[in-house]
Amino acid sequence: MGLYAFFGGSPLDAAARQSFPERISQSAPLQEQIAFARHNFENQQSTIRAADTKVGAVLSILFIVTVIAIPIVKEAIPRLHFAAGAVMAGISIVFLASCAVFVLGVLQSLALVVKVVRPRGVSGRSDPATGAPGQLLFFKHVLAHRNPKEYFEAVDSASSEQLLRNLTDQIFALARICQEKMDALDAVKHPLMCALYSWTLIVALGIWLGTRG
Repeated sequence: MGLYAFFGGSPLDAAARQSFPERISQSAPLQEQIAFARHNFENQQSTIRAADTKVGAVLSILFIVTVIAIPIVKEAIPRLHFAAGAVMAGISIVFLASCAVFVLGVLQSLALVVKVVRPRGVSGRSDPATGAPGQLLFFKHVLAHRNPKEYFEAVDSASSEQLLRNLTDQIFALARICQEKMDALDAVKHPLMCALYSWTLIVALGIWLGTRG
Protein backbone atom coordinates (compact mmCIF):
# COMPACT_ATOMS: atom_id res chain seq x y z
CA MET A 1 0.00 0.00 0.00
CA GLY A 2 1.58 3.30 -1.07
CA LEU A 3 1.47 6.70 0.59
CA TYR A 4 -1.38 7.80 -1.71
CA ALA A 5 -3.45 4.82 -0.69
CA PHE A 6 -2.58 5.33 2.99
CA PHE A 7 -3.50 9.03 3.17
CA GLY A 8 -6.02 9.53 0.40
CA GLY A 9 -7.12 6.15 -0.88
CA SER A 10 -6.68 4.74 -4.34
CA PRO A 11 -7.22 6.77 -7.51
CA LEU A 12 -10.38 4.70 -8.09
CA ASP A 13 -11.69 5.74 -4.66
CA ALA A 14 -10.93 9.36 -5.43
CA ALA A 15 -12.88 9.16 -8.70
CA ALA A 16 -15.77 7.53 -6.89
CA ARG A 17 -15.79 10.31 -4.30
CA GLN A 18 -15.82 12.92 -7.03
CA SER A 19 -18.83 11.32 -8.75
CA PHE A 20 -20.78 10.76 -5.50
CA PRO A 21 -21.99 14.36 -5.08
CA GLU A 22 -23.09 14.30 -8.69
CA ARG A 23 -25.11 11.14 -8.06
CA ILE A 24 -26.63 12.69 -4.94
CA SER A 25 -27.63 15.83 -6.86
CA GLN A 26 -29.39 13.66 -9.42
CA SER A 27 -31.26 11.43 -6.94
CA ALA A 28 -32.07 14.01 -4.25
CA PRO A 29 -34.81 15.85 -6.19
CA LEU A 30 -36.62 12.57 -6.89
CA GLN A 31 -36.35 11.49 -3.26
CA GLU A 32 -37.68 14.87 -2.18
CA GLN A 33 -40.57 14.50 -4.60
CA ILE A 34 -41.42 11.06 -3.21
CA ALA A 35 -41.22 12.40 0.35
CA PHE A 36 -43.51 15.30 -0.59
CA ALA A 37 -45.95 12.92 -2.27
CA ARG A 38 -46.03 10.64 0.77
CA HIS A 39 -46.68 13.62 3.03
CA ASN A 40 -49.48 14.76 0.74
CA PHE A 41 -50.89 11.22 0.65
CA GLU A 42 -51.00 11.09 4.45
CA ASN A 43 -52.63 14.53 4.59
CA GLN A 44 -55.40 13.41 2.25
CA GLN A 45 -56.03 10.33 4.38
CA SER A 46 -56.13 12.49 7.52
CA THR A 47 -58.71 14.75 5.89
CA ILE A 48 -60.84 11.72 5.00
CA ARG A 49 -60.64 10.43 8.57
CA ALA A 50 -61.59 13.87 9.92
CA ALA A 51 -64.63 13.98 7.62
CA ASP A 52 -65.74 10.54 8.80
CA THR A 53 -65.32 11.67 12.42
CA LYS A 54 -67.53 14.70 11.79
CA VAL A 55 -70.14 12.41 10.28
CA GLY A 56 -70.12 10.44 13.51
CA ALA A 57 -70.88 13.65 15.41
CA VAL A 58 -73.74 14.50 13.03
CA LEU A 59 -75.24 11.02 13.42
CA SER A 60 -75.00 11.30 17.20
CA ILE A 61 -76.86 14.63 17.15
CA LEU A 62 -79.56 13.26 14.86
CA PHE A 63 -79.99 10.18 17.03
CA ILE A 64 -80.29 12.17 20.27
CA VAL A 65 -82.80 14.73 18.98
CA THR A 66 -84.89 12.01 17.31
CA VAL A 67 -85.03 9.93 20.49
CA ILE A 68 -86.14 13.01 22.43
CA ALA A 69 -88.68 14.15 19.82
CA ILE A 70 -90.54 10.87 19.33
CA PRO A 71 -92.19 10.61 22.79
CA ILE A 72 -92.97 14.33 22.80
CA VAL A 73 -94.75 14.07 19.46
CA LYS A 74 -96.67 10.99 20.61
CA GLU A 75 -97.89 12.85 23.68
CA ALA A 76 -98.70 16.06 21.82
CA ILE A 77 -100.60 14.69 18.81
CA PRO A 78 -103.79 13.80 20.74
CA ARG A 79 -103.84 17.30 22.23
CA LEU A 80 -103.90 19.13 18.90
CA HIS A 81 -107.13 20.98 18.16
CA PHE A 82 -108.03 23.02 15.10
CA ALA A 83 -111.51 24.16 16.23
CA ALA A 84 -110.66 25.34 19.74
CA GLY A 85 -109.84 28.92 18.84
CA ALA A 86 -107.40 30.68 16.55
CA VAL A 87 -104.47 30.44 18.96
CA MET A 88 -104.83 26.71 19.51
CA ALA A 89 -105.35 26.08 15.81
CA GLY A 90 -102.28 28.15 14.95
CA ILE A 91 -100.14 26.31 17.50
CA SER A 92 -101.37 22.97 16.17
CA ILE A 93 -100.48 23.95 12.60
CA VAL A 94 -97.04 25.20 13.66
CA PHE A 95 -96.43 22.00 15.61
CA LEU A 96 -97.33 19.77 12.66
CA ALA A 97 -95.28 21.92 10.29
CA SER A 98 -92.32 21.66 12.68
CA CYS A 99 -92.69 17.88 12.72
CA ALA A 100 -92.71 17.78 8.91
CA VAL A 101 -89.65 20.02 8.67
CA PHE A 102 -87.88 17.93 11.30
CA VAL A 103 -88.52 14.69 9.44
CA LEU A 104 -87.41 16.17 6.12
CA GLY A 105 -84.30 17.67 7.73
CA VAL A 106 -83.32 14.36 9.32
CA LEU A 107 -83.89 12.39 6.11
CA GLN A 108 -81.93 14.86 3.98
CA SER A 109 -79.12 14.92 6.54
CA LEU A 110 -78.96 11.11 6.49
CA ALA A 111 -78.88 11.11 2.69
CA LEU A 112 -75.89 13.47 2.73
CA VAL A 113 -74.21 11.44 5.46
CA VAL A 114 -74.45 8.37 3.25
CA LYS A 115 -72.57 10.29 0.54
CA VAL A 116 -69.76 10.89 3.01
CA VAL A 117 -69.38 7.36 4.36
CA ARG A 118 -70.20 5.31 1.28
CA PRO A 119 -67.33 3.07 0.11
CA ARG A 120 -65.31 4.37 -2.80
CA GLY A 121 -62.75 2.71 -5.03
CA VAL A 122 -59.39 4.38 -5.49
CA SER A 123 -58.19 3.81 -9.02
CA GLY A 124 -55.13 5.01 -10.81
CA ARG A 125 -54.43 5.54 -14.50
CA SER A 126 -55.67 2.00 -15.17
CA ASP A 127 -58.57 -0.14 -14.01
CA PRO A 128 -57.65 -1.67 -10.61
CA ALA A 129 -59.43 -4.91 -11.52
CA THR A 130 -57.08 -5.52 -14.42
CA GLY A 131 -53.95 -5.33 -12.30
CA ALA A 132 -52.20 -3.32 -14.96
CA PRO A 133 -48.40 -3.17 -14.63
CA GLY A 134 -47.09 -0.23 -12.68
CA GLN A 135 -50.08 0.06 -10.35
CA LEU A 136 -48.99 -1.11 -6.89
CA LEU A 137 -50.59 1.04 -4.21
CA PHE A 138 -54.36 0.41 -4.12
CA PHE A 139 -55.48 -2.83 -2.43
CA LYS A 140 -56.98 -4.14 -5.67
CA HIS A 141 -53.64 -3.56 -7.36
CA VAL A 142 -51.97 -5.56 -4.59
CA LEU A 143 -54.45 -8.43 -4.79
CA ALA A 144 -54.15 -8.55 -8.56
CA HIS A 145 -50.83 -10.33 -7.93
CA ARG A 146 -51.14 -14.05 -7.33
CA ASN A 147 -49.10 -14.22 -4.12
CA PRO A 148 -46.95 -12.05 -1.81
CA LYS A 149 -43.78 -13.06 -3.62
CA GLU A 150 -45.12 -11.84 -6.94
CA TYR A 151 -46.13 -8.53 -5.38
CA PHE A 152 -42.72 -8.21 -3.73
CA GLU A 153 -41.02 -8.75 -7.07
CA ALA A 154 -43.25 -6.12 -8.68
CA VAL A 155 -42.38 -3.57 -5.99
CA ASP A 156 -38.71 -4.56 -5.99
CA SER A 157 -38.47 -4.10 -9.74
CA ALA A 158 -40.36 -0.78 -9.78
CA SER A 159 -38.31 2.31 -10.45
CA SER A 160 -38.46 5.40 -8.27
CA GLU A 161 -40.39 7.14 -11.02
CA GLN A 162 -43.00 4.35 -10.99
CA LEU A 163 -43.36 4.58 -7.21
CA LEU A 164 -43.75 8.34 -7.44
CA ARG A 165 -46.38 7.97 -10.15
CA ASN A 166 -48.28 5.45 -8.00
CA LEU A 167 -48.33 7.94 -5.15
CA THR A 168 -49.43 10.87 -7.29
CA ASP A 169 -52.16 8.80 -8.96
CA GLN A 170 -53.62 7.83 -5.61
CA ILE A 171 -53.18 11.35 -4.21
CA PHE A 172 -55.31 12.67 -7.05
CA ALA A 173 -57.95 9.99 -6.43
CA LEU A 174 -57.93 10.70 -2.69
CA ALA A 175 -58.27 14.42 -3.37
CA ARG A 176 -61.48 13.74 -5.30
CA ILE A 177 -62.77 11.65 -2.40
CA CYS A 178 -61.90 14.48 0.00
CA GLN A 179 -63.76 16.97 -2.16
CA GLU A 180 -66.87 14.75 -2.32
CA LYS A 181 -66.84 14.21 1.43
CA MET A 182 -66.25 17.86 2.31
CA ASP A 183 -68.92 19.03 -0.16
CA ALA A 184 -71.42 16.65 1.44
CA LEU A 185 -70.43 17.81 4.93
CA ASP A 186 -70.80 21.43 3.87
CA ALA A 187 -74.26 20.68 2.46
CA VAL A 188 -75.45 18.73 5.51
CA LYS A 189 -75.30 21.77 7.78
CA HIS A 190 -78.40 23.30 6.15
CA PRO A 191 -80.84 20.39 6.69
CA LEU A 192 -79.22 19.71 10.06
CA MET A 193 -79.89 23.27 11.25
CA CYS A 194 -83.47 23.05 9.93
CA ALA A 195 -83.93 19.82 11.88
CA LEU A 196 -82.51 21.39 15.05
CA TYR A 197 -84.63 24.55 14.79
CA SER A 198 -87.79 22.54 14.15
CA TRP A 199 -86.84 20.17 16.99
CA THR A 200 -86.64 23.16 19.32
CA LEU A 201 -90.16 24.18 18.31
CA ILE A 202 -91.39 20.60 18.73
CA VAL A 203 -90.02 20.41 22.27
CA ALA A 204 -91.30 23.86 23.27
CA LEU A 205 -94.75 23.42 21.77
CA GLY A 206 -94.97 19.82 22.94
CA ILE A 207 -94.30 20.88 26.53
CA TRP A 208 -96.85 23.69 26.22
CA LEU A 209 -99.46 21.31 24.82
CA GLY A 210 -98.70 18.89 27.62
CA THR A 211 -99.50 21.54 30.20
CA ARG A 212 -102.84 22.17 28.53
CA GLY A 213 -103.69 18.51 29.27
